[in-house]
Amino acid sequence: MKMGNGALIDEMAEWVAGVRYADIPPRVCERIKVQSIGMLGAAFGGLKSEGGRAALSAVRKRTAEGAAQAPDGDSDRRPRSRAEGAATIFPTGEKGPPHEALFANTALSMTFDYDDYLYMGHTGHSAIFSPWAVCEGLGRSGEDFLLAAAVANEVEGRIGATVLLGPHNGQLWSFIHAVGTACAAAKLMGLNAAQIRNAIGISLYLPPFTMMPGFMGPSSKVTTAAFPSVNGLRAAELAAEGLTGAGRLLEDRQGFLRHFSFIPLPRMLSGWGKTWVTDSLSFKAYPGCAYVSSIAEALRASLRELGMESGLKDPAEMDSLRIRVTLLTLGMDGLSAPYLETPPSSIHVNFSAALSAAVTLLNGDLRPDHLSEKKLKSDWPVLSSFVEKTRVEHDWEMTVELVRGIAQGVNLAPLFTRIPVREWISLRKKAREQHHVSLRGVRPKHIWRIIKTARGRHEGSFRRPRSEAEGTARGNGVGGRFDLANAKFEDLRMNFASEVEIRLKGGRSARARVDLPPGSSGRPWQESVDLMAAKLDREAAGCLSAEKIAAIREAVMGIEKCRDLRALSPLFKGN
Repeated sequence: MKMGNGALIDEMAEWVAGVRYADIPPRVCERIKVQSIGMLGAAFGGLKSEGGRAALSAVRKRTAEGAAQAPDGDSDRRPRSRAEGAATIFPTGEKGPPHEALFANTALSMTFDYDDYLYMGHTGHSAIFSPWAVCEGLGRSGEDFLLAAAVANEVEGRIGATVLLGPHNGQLWSFIHAVGTACAAAKLMGLNAAQIRNAIGISLYLPPFTMMPGFMGPSSKVTTAAFPSVNGLRAAELAAEGLTGAGRLLEDRQGFLRHFSFIPLPRMLSGWGKTWVTDSLSFKAYPGCAYVSSIAEALRASLRELGMESGLKDPAEMDSLRIRVTLLTLGMDGLSAPYLETPPSSIHVNFSAALSAAVTLLNGDLRPDHLSEKKLKSDWPVLSSFVEKTRVEHDWEMTVELVRGIAQGVNLAPLFTRIPVREWISLRKKAREQHHVSLRGVRPKHIWRIIKTARGRHEGSFRRPRSEAEGTARGNGVGGRFDLANAKFEDLRMNFASEVEIRLKGGRSARARVDLPPGSSGRPWQESVDLMAAKLDREAAGCLSAEKIAAIREAVMGIEKCRDLRALSPLFKGN
């Protein structure tokens, strides 16, 4: 039974209310397990960040104050409908109220941008740590956790996709954590469809609009997912108590899509339960924006070729470094450039192609250990010399391949053929006005080429259907509505490609190209499994014994067998 007049939130709420663990494909559950291991590694890595430690310290003080003010016996109450029990702060093994543990874990995992991403969003912070905190607070099972994590991934990826053509992108879509957490928590709390509808409306009533100066450099960036996730949990609790939210908040002319996109794509909110955006999960093997992973990987290959696996210690030995990238990487550099400082913070490095390359050149690798404030300060004279010799260039073929790779999984033609060319061209102007970024060399003819590729006109199976009948036969016709149910996310490729060429004094050189970063969708699955296991092993090594880390990995990979997630908490207590 419909609760409204066809509002987008109604359909979402009905799916969240009705989906069961048995509905989640086993492959999706496996991806969530690996996502969990990777995000635990990110949270442990966050302890190496000054900003992460500051957030943890604040949580400790709030938790201590709350415990001191609690009535006698209050901590022993049996959890009921709300997440009232204690939850784990993973890197330290401490316990605290679910809201506080959630804030700490999401802040720590955000520190080095060392997370994961899917179509469309960096969901792991809230998709993993929100359900885990609520499951501990309510005493829920591993199956419940996997179900709620799948709900969060599916909701967040689709919400992000609706505003793809807007003022923000990627990690800046902080509002996805609010709505994803609200849906996951509501599911675990057993709310009905009407209550979930309210939880969604409440979570997006005050959506965060990320401010670039606070994201690109200062440690305030670590709160990007933390505040929205906690607010999402509160939204579910408020809905459980009878607070209401706007049912047409997304599509209203004064609603979310109107204010958070230049060209809204509401039909991205489709295909619920028929296709799974979780299938497109990609895992980061290197800290930083997803676009720098291929740069680090290509540089490491070039250094091995030159016999310099441990790094290039003297910048005087290098004549030049040339890096060719996609338009997205060039845009990342343009957004971060106005906020770069010397010496840089880890966040500056995370969102700069040249700085990430310099750190990789010096150390022969790119890890959180290389990004502490103290180390970056001491290394800056060498890093700055590398940066001065680095040239970052755009490669149009790489950009076209990026669009084509996404089109392999999602046929965008039914959406994009309806967008007039003038609106596409205006996106360039709107982006420049919003962020004051000028993409050098980007001309209307280049945008038209991208449009043709996105519309499916480029070649082969990506050309625009010649007729409605042909389009319908291909799943999403020109005459029909776009439906994400026809997507093949297992075929989607996010080709954040890079090509590097190092030239040394004396004439030696090395060149390497990486089209798909390690751990990304489209790479061998076992590679992702091994990379995330190694990530947790490496980042948790200073906190836990090898035996405990191995036990955590084993427990997570078999988490569906766990009857109560609270039973896993002792594994995170330090050596």
